[in-house]
Amino acid sequence: MMRPYYSIAAVFLMFLAGAAHASQNPGSDKSAKSGSSESEWGRPFAELQFSGVAGGSHESWRAGFDFALSGGRDGFEVSVIAPIRFDPDGFRMREWDEPNDFGRLLSRFGWTDRTGQFDVSIKPVQNFNLGMGNLVSMFNGVIDGDHFRTGVSARLHWDVAGGDLFLDGVAGPSVIGGRVYFRPLWFVDRSGQIGRLEIGASFAGDINAPSNLGASTPENPTSSVPGPNGLVATDPSPLTAWSIDVSWPVRPARAIQIKPWASWSRIGWSDASHVGLELAFNIRSKVVLTVTGRYDFMESGFVTGYFDNIYMADRYDFNAFRDAAEGPVSKRVVTGTSRPARHGGAFGVMVGWDPWLTTWIGADVDQYGAFSRIRAGLTVKVPDRLLLTGTVYARGFGIDGRQRLADRIFCSVAADVTVWKYIGVFALYSRDLFVPDSGSDRFRYVSGNTGLAGVRFSFGLLKD
Repeated sequence: MMRPYYSIAAVFLMFLAGAAHASQNPGSDKSAKSGSSESEWGRPFAELQFSGVAGGSHESWRAGFDFALSGGRDGFEVSVIAPIRFDPDGFRMREWDEPNDFGRLLSRFGWTDRTGQFDVSIKPVQNFNLGMGNLVSMFNGVIDGDHFRTGVSARLHWDVAGGDLFLDGVAGPSVIGGRVYFRPLWFVDRSGQIGRLEIGASFAGDINAPSNLGASTPENPTSSVPGPNGLVATDPSPLTAWSIDVSWPVRPARAIQIKPWASWSRIGWSDASHVGLELAFNIRSKVVLTVTGRYDFMESGFVTGYFDNIYMADRYDFNAFRDAAEGPVSKRVVTGTSRPARHGGAFGVMVGWDPWLTTWIGADVDQYGAFSRIRAGLTVKVPDRLLLTGTVYARGFGIDGRQRLADRIFCSVAADVTVWKYIGVFALYSRDLFVPDSGSDRFRYVSGNTGLAGVRFSFGLLKD
């Protein structure tokens, strides 16, 4: 069986994809198999793919091609890729001007077991969550193609205990996180309800968290200066976050699961308390409905789901105070301006019909409206024939939450169609982020439009 493969361009432009992985979305703590189906798990494979892509991105044309080679067996997979891109200036050197950029040559190096409960991968970190999502919620290590990062993620889940781990980059990681859990009553009641009680502890941090307020450093108090990676120079300092949670998923009926949970969290010196409930219903065979809700009480300086989809951009430029300061203002500074104590919460719904359809929507509400956000996604899949995805992300609705147009709005739509055994076509549109290299928005993350289309040729190197 041919395994559909996306070029690097499609992967980073669809960073908002990953439905049903956010904490407020269903299935956030359920096993999800990676790669091929269980019946093919042990089958060896080796594939060669060539793809060409062209279109427009951020008011200029783009074109290029990829060579990819992948192979593996028994859950082990290695995928390498050579992406070549051109624009009006010729070969795009901006995609290769940092040491971390060379990580794009490795699409994935990892292993997944039959159940999906064990997965260790070296690849770009996408839509990663820790526990209930009160610290890390759908984190993405790659936010734009000019600042690529190949990270590490691990999922090691046993019945009685386990953990999750991620690093945003293999070489020089900055954002890291992990969680461990333990079910203390598992040996007392392995098959019943009591044994499901779970206690967890999470850690997350940004070793080089920027703290810029327009001006870059104390030595340059009136103007922003460029850093070594094309972004603004900053005066970074470590930011740490901690959390302890308790959850108890129970099944009062075969088709229903109820999961109440509570947690305490800290970011820096600011605390927060959370309580939540997840209801999952097996409507019929392979059809699932999940509804989730959460309440937050936050001190000044705390934001629920701080490390989220676009943190890697917001950490430099939160898109706030544009008229009050020259240059970008970091998320860390904006967080410190939040009101002393406030309330918040979240609500989410997901419907899944395996393997054909997944659709979800989640809303996080914060009294300090700059941190409120709405996320939604849709995935339609026809195995071996079609993959269609659409996502939307909107964050920031004014200080009081009454602003109608969000500070950050992104969306992406992508389709991949196999027209014949060896040939496929793909197309995508994305409202994404990039950093201009000139003009008044230099050093800032601004929104832009990208539309690309291409064709891929895939060849199996092993006989079925």
